[in-house]
Amino acid sequence: IVLKAANLIKEYCSVEEGVRIELNKNIPDQKGLGGGSSDAASTLIGLKRFWGLDISKKELLDLALQLGSDVPFFVFGKTAWAEGRGEILKEFDYKERFFLLALPEITGPSGFLPSSEVLVAMWMYFVATGFCLAEVNLATLCALGSSKDGVSLFSVTRSTLGNGGALVFSAAYVFMHECLTIACCLKGAEILSSGKYVADVGFDEAVLVFGGAIGLFVALSNEKVLDFTNRLLVLFIVSALIGLVSLCVGEVDAANLERSDFSVVGNTIPGVAVAFVYQSVLPSVVSSLEGDVPKIKKATILGTAVPLAMFLLWNAVVLGALSGEDLMTSGVNPVDLLASKIESGYGTVLIDAFSFSAVATSFIGFTIGLKSFIADGLRSVDVKSEPISYALTLIPPLTFAITYPDVFISAIDNAGTFGVIVIFGLLPPLMVYSYRKSAKEFESKITMSTEMTRQKALIDSIALPGGDWTLFAIFAFSACVILQELFERVGG
Repeated sequence: IVLKAANLIKEYCSVEEGVRIELNKNIPDQKGLGGGSSDAASTLIGLKRFWGLDISKKELLDLALQLGSDVPFFVFGKTAWAEGRGEILKEFDYKERFFLLALPEITGPSGFLPSSEVLVAMWMYFVATGFCLAEVNLATLCALGSSKDGVSLFSVTRSTLGNGGALVFSAAYVFMHECLTIACCLKGAEILSSGKYVADVGFDEAVLVFGGAIGLFVALSNEKVLDFTNRLLVLFIVSALIGLVSLCVGEVDAANLERSDFSVVGNTIPGVAVAFVYQSVLPSVVSSLEGDVPKIKKATILGTAVPLAMFLLWNAVVLGALSGEDLMTSGVNPVDLLASKIESGYGTVLIDAFSFSAVATSFIGFTIGLKSFIADGLRSVDVKSEPISYALTLIPPLTFAITYPDVFISAIDNAGTFGVIVIFGLLPPLMVYSYRKSAKEFESKITMSTEMTRQKALIDSIALPGGDWTLFAIFAFSACVILQELFERVGG
């Protein structure tokens, strides 16, 4: 095909001189990876420059089409959406177009069945780690005499793992919130700068408008206003999801759902981990339910099963409506492809409403959580300033989002691996192990009273079966995920 390309452009431009071409193949032949097509495109472009030909980009694309349907794509030279035989190319600038929903982008390569298994497995994993956190929180609550003060994830981590554990928790907590705040800024800015709703807003300005406006709203609003706003945004999310599913369900093809690639399923774990962040509310749940273990278990399982069902449904709709070829389109958001398949004009509006509401409510939550954590840290060094707390909360992620606008998925993956899995996967079994070890040493030195025996039985009733082996399995899995991501980054 290289020879064909050379002869084609030589004849088209009436070139008299010849040329020697040396081809070094790295992509396997006849594997459907576009190796030959890219070679042909490189030949056309290279000879145009080598011979100094006065030929337009359109003429070059027309010649490329004579060599193959996907050769024009490589001549085009940019991320693009191809239509027709491959001759209709529309630029897709991924620097300013980010993924509407991370889930289909993360789960798409592996397919519906493998990714759904990961979703269910990660749900079970985080329910288990939730029970670990509930156990140590319940033990702390009993030790405090049912007091609701001071029972937080940070205080429990420090009491069980010492200052070293608290330091790891703090670093991972800040890193996770920074990454997710960046992801929210990028998605919110992508919608604002799309030109569909607000005219003449550049991406950098949109980042500042989105992050600054919502950050200012959080700073000036009281708890009741923020709670009402959050409930309203959640209502929008649910309503938009129902509308999208009703519009898209007719596009689902069972054959698309059967496509599977288990070889890449491990890559979905970090992103999926972000979907099950609920553990921050567990101390409040344990306290508000006054240590009622059956209710704590029920709240943990059902409270996470509802989002799981929603994720599985959305995963099925998006991956079921798109073919394997659709999902392999480089740089194109699967949900954008889905929107193009929806005949109703409401599809894009619902997608944007769903996306904007999701990132807005998430941004509010991350801002409140990170600001509170930073404010607590500043108070420990006798600095009590709300403006400084908010500045330290908002300025770094906004600056990073403007500087690196193409890190949406990367931010989510990093938050999942080095934030969520560290805090809510790696540390909980260590916390439980440390607590149980200390409790055994304490019990061996005293005579247990009736009340102490009752409390111990209460705490034991929420413990995971399998003892230390279960804790080791959770810790080992968490460590493997983190190490794998580290090796990939070092190797990459």
